[in-house]
Amino acid sequence: MKATLALSFLTALVSVPAFADCQAPSNAIIIPDGNSATRDEMVAAQKKIKEFDGQVGDYIGCLQQDFDKSQQDNSLSAGDKEKLTKKFSDLKDAQLAKDKALADKFNTELRAWKAKHPA
Repeated sequence: MKATLALSFLTALVSVPAFADCQAPSNAIIIPDGNSATRDEMVAAQKKIKEFDGQVGDYIGCLQQDFDKSQQDNSLSAGDKEKLTKKFSDLKDAQLAKDKALADKFNTELRAWKAKHPA
C-alpha cells in the first residue's frame, strides 16, 4: 500500500514538470467590432493575431521538444509515457482551439467591416 501510494505520488511529480517550461501565450486580444472599427483598428488586431499565432507555434514547438525528451526517458514506465502523450495532446489541442477561435472571431468581424467598407 505504501509503495503504491509513493509510486502514485512520484508519477504525479514526474508528469507535471514535463511541460513546465513551456508557457502558453495569452489570447487576451481584443477584436474590434467590425461594424464600428476603423481600418487601423482592424489592421492592429490582425497584427496581434498573427503575433499570437506565431507564439502558439513556439509554444507547441516547446511542448513537442519536452514530449520528445520524455519519450526517450527510459526511467518512465509505459503508463507514464502514455499519460505524457495524453497531456501533450490535450495541451496542444487546447491551444490550437484557442488559436482557431480567435481567428474565427476576427474573420467574422473582418467580414462585417468589409461589408461596411466595400472596396
